[in-house]
Amino acid sequence: GIRYSGKLSVIDYSLMVTNGTGYKENENDKNKKISTQFVYGEKNLINNDGLNVGLTYTLENYDTDTDVEIEPDTWISVVKTKNKTLVGLFGGYSGKGLRVGGEFDMYTHPFYDINSTYEYNLHVNTEITSQIMAFYASYKITSKLEGLVRYDMYDPDTDREPDGKTYLIAGLNYYPGKGLIITPNVRITTPEEGEGTTHAKLNFQFKF
Repeated sequence: GIRYSGKLSVIDYSLMVTNGTGYKENENDKNKKISTQFVYGEKNLINNDGLNVGLTYTLENYDTDTDVEIEPDTWISVVKTKNKTLVGLFGGYSGKGLRVGGEFDMYTHPFYDINSTYEYNLHVNTEITSQIMAFYASYKITSKLEGLVRYDMYDPDTDREPDGKTYLIAGLNYYPGKGLIITPNVRITTPEEGEGTTHAKLNFQFKF
């Protein structure tokens, strides 16, 4: 793909055109993926103090076979070109050992489902919109200990209820030495319907 980035007054921007299948895969169709990002403020809040707000937008075409009923009980397959889009808003702040942030993402994409009604008991291609709101915070307690929390609200299909979930992660980052992070944490998943789950985990991260 191709990427171009620059700065317009106080706004950092970037534009990418890629094959959409990732750098490890060969291109498998004529469609391209266009991605843009605009950021005001400090881009690297992990290493630097400051604040930022930003916008991302991604557009990717895809071809799909759609069943069309041309007369009662007579169907044909038609190839249509549709769009996958992702719109994201984000912001954050870092200073005095505290780092907080949040983001909102809305993703419109294809979803292959089976409609169980008598008239359309076929595989029907539809588009759905998924969205997620995420909030995170961390605080440096000492040079080797950091508290963290993250809360996500995820809805896989905004037109269907109730199918959403919330995820809560809370824990500590412990830095015993260079290149090693030990993270004990608790993860709580709560669906809109049904029983939730709680898991205690211990993660390790090594950097060489």
